[in-house]
Amino acid sequence: MMKFLHLIIPLFLLLSTKDYCQTYYPQNYFIQPLDSLMLLSGNFGELRNNHFHSGIDIKTHEIEGKPVYAVADGFIARIKVSPVGFGKTLYIDHPNGFTTVYGHLQRFNKVIDSYIKAEQYKKESFDIDIFPGKDQLLIKKGDTIAFSGNSGSSQGPHLHFEIRDTKSEEIINPLLFGLKVLDTICPVIDIFKIYPIDELSKVNNANSSSIINIKRNDTIAGNYSADTISVSGNIAFGIETYDYAFNYKDKNGIYSIDLYIDSLLCFSIVADSFSFNETRYINSLIDYPAYYKYGEQIIQTYMYPNNELDMYKFVKNKGVYPFNDNNLHHLTYKVRDFFGNTSTLTAMLISQKPIADTLPTKKNSNPNVIFDYQHSNIFKTNYIKIELPENCLYDSLSFEYSTSCQLKKCFSRIHHVHNSYTPVYKNFSISIKPECLPKKFIDKALIARLSGNNHWIPEGGKYNNGFITTKVKSFGLYAIMIDARAPEIKSINIPKSRNISQQNTIDFIIKDDFSGIKSYRGTLNGHWILMDYDEKNNKLTYTFDKWLLNGENQFKLVVTDECNNIKSFQTKLFFEQTDIF
Repeated sequence: MMKFLHLIIPLFLLLSTKDYCQTYYPQNYFIQPLDSLMLLSGNFGELRNNHFHSGIDIKTHEIEGKPVYAVADGFIARIKVSPVGFGKTLYIDHPNGFTTVYGHLQRFNKVIDSYIKAEQYKKESFDIDIFPGKDQLLIKKGDTIAFSGNSGSSQGPHLHFEIRDTKSEEIINPLLFGLKVLDTICPVIDIFKIYPIDELSKVNNANSSSIINIKRNDTIAGNYSADTISVSGNIAFGIETYDYAFNYKDKNGIYSIDLYIDSLLCFSIVADSFSFNETRYINSLIDYPAYYKYGEQIIQTYMYPNNELDMYKFVKNKGVYPFNDNNLHHLTYKVRDFFGNTSTLTAMLISQKPIADTLPTKKNSNPNVIFDYQHSNIFKTNYIKIELPENCLYDSLSFEYSTSCQLKKCFSRIHHVHNSYTPVYKNFSISIKPECLPKKFIDKALIARLSGNNHWIPEGGKYNNGFITTKVKSFGLYAIMIDARAPEIKSINIPKSRNISQQNTIDFIIKDDFSGIKSYRGTLNGHWILMDYDEKNNKLTYTFDKWLLNGENQFKLVVTDECNNIKSFQTKLFFEQTDIF
């Protein structure tokens, strides 16, 4: 029996892992949320701007209004309605300890719709986030709870679907629960990049990162190879990779990446789950400067000190690999989607010992302040104050600061706060002193950041003790600007006669030229009415309800921007039908 023990133990471990996944992630407990073949336009853990995608995006073929089903028994635990994010969203708690989330909905079923509208009228707000009790809105598996849409920040009709652990709110890959999805295509490896980590390290005899040419073997799907590469010293690696499911139209994220050097696993990442406080770790998982400059999403092996992303399953030596011999080494990347379709990249590495006497001397002509990522950090001059909380940075850095001349539309000099290529993990405070700002514009002033395409982005702020102060989430170029112009209101479908008897809605376009819309309020005959706000399209809609009276109605809409500039629109509306509601 003992001689077979070495075979039994690995088998037991393999089965234990498999059984654990099936126990913790019950199979066949949840049905599909849509009554159609599950085709994905986005998958779990996909790399997005400043965050990981927290669910799967199920295609609805550019159509809104498809029935959305409760995937299991439970109760509506949360209802959130917002002009951004997931838009109209339902959360269902299930007795097995998981919560399912349904986002970008067009509308809710009649029962839920009546419940939420009563709350919206009670609070006089379209934006709402409420938590019904566990006995208020009970749901059975297969119930139609809503209809698919394009609400919130969605860029096209689809259903966003999530599964979370109810207690911890950890987000879990829904495919782990046995949902059937069509996926037959191997991932694509687009970029292979190698990074020298210190001044002694080199790639192809250069002390700079290098993108390596790769080619695809057309005879075997998913096989890639690279030219032989010379490496020396401490080296990290990176690849840009993505997946297709059933066609070559929708780029999705991958499920796992493994890196082997000489057949030994050195790096492994798996998109099984993550928590919300981990999502901004994405900016240290990827080569952030390459993303900022070129839009490349290169997943790098180097692991920054302040990166606690749970998707890392194994990282040897923090993702830095020493090449200090004169031997030949074999590198293999294996990239998989959830269903096991695998692509492989192989390369030969010629290792060379670092040569210290050829080391270039770096001159530090500008000794800067050191920011320790583990502590809070403060930098201030007569014109600016910057306060970073502890663990705001992914790594310690030598902080850089300078100013340039005041531009025509600005009311401060331009403050160069470190550089835009260095990401931060947490929001931090920035205070800037106004210069040549007329007193009448003090309450219209805000801090703005200059984007990579030379557009000013409003960051907000309030005046206090001689400074404008706000919270920001990136380094870059900052200045004070003002917004003294009121928002715009444009009626879309109110006829000249003001008789709206032949329609079901009145629609408006509302815009603000800089600081953004802060609030809006519509009334009929002095009574607040519910108006649906689609922020991405600047559209505001009132769907007729009981507050529209037969005969003459006094309508008023007031829109306020973030600098408290106000625009009003009012008119008389005539309505003659009596049998609509």
